[in-house]
Amino acid sequence: MKKIMSLAFLALIFTSLGYAQPAPGQEGILVSEITHEKKKGKLVLVNGESHEGIFSYKEYGDRIIYYYGTSGNDKAIKFEEAKEIVSFTIEGRGTFYPIKLRQDATVFHMALLIAEEPGYNLYQFCQAAQGIAGFKIVGGRIQGSKYEQIAYHKRKEVFISQVTVKKIDKTINEYVDYCPELTAKVAKKEKGWKKSLLMRDFQVLLKVIREAETTCPQ
Repeated sequence: MKKIMSLAFLALIFTSLGYAQPAPGQEGILVSEITHEKKKGKLVLVNGESHEGIFSYKEYGDRIIYYYGTSGNDKAIKFEEAKEIVSFTIEGRGTFYPIKLRQDATVFHMALLIAEEPGYNLYQFCQAAQGIAGFKIVGGRIQGSKYEQIAYHKRKEVFISQVTVKKIDKTINEYVDYCPELTAKVAKKEKGWKKSLLMRDFQVLLKVIREAETTCPQ
């Protein structure tokens, strides 16, 4: 009886840690970021070198890019310094670029490009995730993980963090000082240009940057 209870207890623990079977329809969802599964990819370095072949990478934890040569059987070469990387593309996931989590940061991190829009590029950075094989990726995100969005403002040439943009009606001119037609709408909280449950400060800012490319072209 005690043995049966012990097995049941262990099963409960494994389920809570993410070892449960995937939900119907989620079988085979990409898990390379979690398990370091080897995938085809390409790495471009600042010094002009490029490497194509087999890589493994996970978006959280050590965040080290491992390169196993063109065959996938070579001894792994580690790439740890994001500032030395131009871009890294891995099959089935997309392309990662070095970004700053804050504009005044001195360290670069690799983040997944999720949108190229007029005026900005949008990236997602995995701040924290469960570090256990078996977790699944659903909708382009690791289940149980915490992500932050970072935008690169092309005109200003600065990185803008989702978590640092606040009180947009009072701060909009700090981010966009070249399109008063739009910033005035935000300052006056006009309909469609103010913070709401569906459009937070960061989304309002992205809308202004995007629309400014048409309203106030250089």
